[in-house]
Amino acid sequence: MSEVTLKGQVLPIEVEKALEHGFRRPDSMSFAANQALVPVHLVEVASVVHTMPIALARLPSDQYVVVAVAGFDDNRNLLVDAQGRWGGLYLPMDLRTYPFRLQDAQPLDGGEQRYAVLFDHGSGLYREAPSGDELEPRFFTDEGKPQDFFAKVLEQLKETVSASVRTQAAANALVASGVLIPWQIEGVDAEHAAIRLPVGLYRVDENKLAALDGAALQAMHRASALGLAYAQLFSMSRLSVLVRLLEARIKRDAQQPQANLTKNIDELLKF
Repeated sequence: MSEVTLKGQVLPIEVEKALEHGFRRPDSMSFAANQALVPVHLVEVASVVHTMPIALARLPSDQYVVVAVAGFDDNRNLLVDAQGRWGGLYLPMDLRTYPFRLQDAQPLDGGEQRYAVLFDHGSGLYREAPSGDELEPRFFTDEGKPQDFFAKVLEQLKETVSASVRTQAAANALVASGVLIPWQIEGVDAEHAAIRLPVGLYRVDENKLAALDGAALQAMHRASALGLAYAQLFSMSRLSVLVRLLEARIKRDAQQPQANLTKNIDELLKF
């Protein structure tokens, strides 16, 4: 399931080594063009259901993670257009913080959790000698303090870490409940080619969910898994939008005007 893992060489940003370093701000969403699955968190599920189907993705480690489905098994993200523009109604947190991530680090003497900030060097955005302007800011001041923008990134990343803990607990409870089944579709696009979802996706079986007893439902509710289950069920209607976006992309690839595709995306994402 490489679609939901970091790509490239991901290294920590250490003030001692990166005092004068910085990065170039992404000027498009092209970095997500080949990411059909995007990790999402409980706090954003209510926003995601309006744009993309939600699923549980099984990793090689047998861990299940909550993802938004943005494409099919060719891994193309249908919400990123040819100019790298995002066409969805909502941009997930995981994409907003690219190319940064947080990783657990050694706790302080008092037991307070610390985190290391990571940068995906595979993005090609790291700069050892940034210009220092808005397009290529430094990470730190000369005194070693985070620049204002970097401090904001750190706050966003901390929110993501906190949200991921709750999300993983909900995903684990959903798996433990036994209501998940493999999710795959068999269909054709406008050119009669087979359409399949990325491998390793799971969805909620509505009949199994309805058959749970009170204790099981209460356990799911405590872990916020019950709300996640219903959100997953509701979100599957967005699959038809992905199919129509695929048809729009096929037309674009056949040299249809890009302006028409952009209009199609805007229209198709409406209820």
